[in-house]
Amino acid sequence: MLTFARVGAALLYGLVAWYVGTLIQPLYVEERPIPYVPVWNAFFGAIVGWRIAGAQAGKGLSASVGSGTTTTLALVVVCLFAHSFAEMIRLAMRLSYDGPVEAVVDIATIMYDHAQTIATQEIIVTAIVGGLLAAALTELVAGRYD
Repeated sequence: MLTFARVGAALLYGLVAWYVGTLIQPLYVEERPIPYVPVWNAFFGAIVGWRIAGAQAGKGLSASVGSGTTTTLALVVVCLFAHSFAEMIRLAMRLSYDGPVEAVVDIATIMYDHAQTIATQEIIVTAIVGGLLAAALTELVAGRYD
């Protein structure tokens, strides 16, 4: 259902995810440039923000802390999975795997490698603080307009 809280959550989490994506890009310059990380992160941020934070809005400012934490963690997992899946497809097209099961299992390894690469203090703090601020603003939008 379309509400201002859901639209606000989608926009805010899309913005947070886009910004974190711009912080992630320089970490991969040496290996292989990945130009669309901020765009895809913003897309997934909008979807996850709409589905989780937008749906939980309206329960109070203290509840938005839990909602923001849940949404941020879900967003990190979704983005890690999506980018790892894309990397697995790229490697599969180069015939790097012996079979489909090996390719699917390698997604977890790629996710772990990406998580280690992006686990810097700047990115972690930005994601957590941005997610909590987005949840608080979503709650304020829900209280004012919904």
